[in-house]
Amino acid sequence: MKTIVSLLWIVLLAYGAWRLKDRTSKPPSPRLVSGCISVAQKKTMQHAVARRDLPVNWRVGSADIAVETSGSLVPSDFVAKYVACKTSEGDPLVSSDMKMKLETPASGKTLYRLKLKPNEEDWMNAGKRVDLFLAATPVLANVEILGVECDAQCEAIFQLSAGEIAILEKVDPLTLKKSLH
Repeated sequence: MKTIVSLLWIVLLAYGAWRLKDRTSKPPSPRLVSGCISVAQKKTMQHAVARRDLPVNWRVGSADIAVETSGSLVPSDFVAKYVACKTSEGDPLVSSDMKMKLETPASGKTLYRLKLKPNEEDWMNAGKRVDLFLAATPVLANVEILGVECDAQCEAIFQLSAGEIAILEKVDPLTLKKSLH
C-alpha cells in the first residue's frame, strides 16, 4: 500500500512539475488579439496620458496628451501622428499606439478629401460628425470624419456616396461652413 501511495505521489509531483514548466516556457504576449496593448501593460511602460477620448485615426495634437517631462518621451513622439488603438480619457498612450499614416477603409470605398481652412484641423478630427453648409442650407448632414491629413494644407477625409461627392465637387470647399454635432 505504501508503494502505491508513493508512486501516486511521484506521478502527481511529476505532473505538477511538467505543468509548471509548460506554463513558464511560453513567453507572455504583450499584445491582445486586437494588436493593442492592455491598459495595465501600458502603465508599466513609458507613456503619455490621454486628455480626451482618442478614437482610431485621431490626429494627435499637443492638447490631446500629457507627457511627463521626467521620462524619455516627448510630445513629438505623439503629436501629428495617428492613434492606432482606441484610447479613453485618462488612459496611458504608448508609442506603439501611434502610426504615421491614416488608416483608410478597405478598397472599394469612396473617399472624399475636403480642404480645410487654417486651424480647422484643431477641432475637426476622426470620429466626429459634421454638417456642411452653403449659407444657411446644409449641403450634407451628419457626415462622419474618418480622419484628417495635413501636408501643405489639411484635409478632412470622408467616406461618401457618388451623389454626395458630386454635390461637393460643385462648390468651393473653403466656402463651406462646418458645424460639429
